[in-house]
Amino acid sequence: MIIRLGEVPATGQTYQGEEPPEIIDVSAELGVRLLAPITYDLHALRAPATLLVSGTLSTRVEFRCSRCDEPFERAYEDREFDRAWELTPDGLQWIGPLGEDPPEQEVADEKGDVFRHPVGAGNRDCVDLTEDIREAIILAFSGYPVCNPDCKGLCASCGMNLNKAACRCTPPDENRWTILDQFGTQ
Repeated sequence: MIIRLGEVPATGQTYQGEEPPEIIDVSAELGVRLLAPITYDLHALRAPATLLVSGTLSTRVEFRCSRCDEPFERAYEDREFDRAWELTPDGLQWIGPLGEDPPEQEVADEKGDVFRHPVGAGNRDCVDLTEDIREAIILAFSGYPVCNPDCKGLCASCGMNLNKAACRCTPPDENRWTILDQFGTQ
């Protein structure tokens, strides 16, 4: 999603649309798959020396449960998004959100050499929000996705999904530290 500075009036400009799921670029080995495009509803406001972009992002994602290893869907609706750039004589300099380093992008020069530089750095005409949108969605993912808070997971002995059926394994001792308590009494 590209915002051209010349198109942003003093009252601001609203941008609505979608980015393809492929911008997330997560591998299947991670157990994450986007099921829908990333829709955005953003408002860009150009102050005298600043460009502010805020709004919401939405999509649907399929994860594999960290407990039972079954696939499940989760909707990410109206996730907050806000970024800011300072307008300088040298171009745009990324300044937000606070406390974060600016996202980088690979750029090829006229010789074909590829190098990385901050998104928007030195650009006087436009801002490409694709990397910022990608980052905001990935940061919303849970590091330990669970299909249901009551998920029972897999049996540690036989691997059966305990949400579907009880296994015949001997249940583990509820107090695994009992054996250690015996050492203090001898």
